[in-house]
Amino acid sequence: MKLIPRKVQVAIQQAPQNLHFPGYVEREELRNAYCGCDLFCFMSHEETEGIVVLEALACSIPVLVRDIPVYEDWLADGENVYKANDFKTFLKKAAEILQGTAADLTLSGRRVAEERSLNEIGNKLLLIEEQLIRDGKEIK
Repeated sequence: MKLIPRKVQVAIQQAPQNLHFPGYVEREELRNAYCGCDLFCFMSHEETEGIVVLEALACSIPVLVRDIPVYEDWLADGENVYKANDFKTFLKKAAEILQGTAADLTLSGRRVAEERSLNEIGNKLLLIEEQLIRDGKEIK
């Protein structure tokens, strides 16, 4: 807690009763949590890599994220995820997903996760390396 900024410490101390901070969660328990979800809603205003989003997509869960630049080039609203910018839109889209009136995007969402799997990325890097070798370029 000493490394956490004071503002965040205060927010944690004042967290509502239904908010839990589980700390480290084992892989099996995390997978069970994802797979038991009806909707993965991620309203973060900032994100770096979107790992939790990829995990949810890999588990074939409907995903609703904030429409922020980090998702622009690889997540498309209404194609592989749903996006929203404000609470009212989050609420509306979440209700549609949970009621089954929104299109099921789980297959296309899972494809996004599969395209970004470690095996797939490794294969792409191998192809690049092989092309560089064929072209006579030095690999550093």
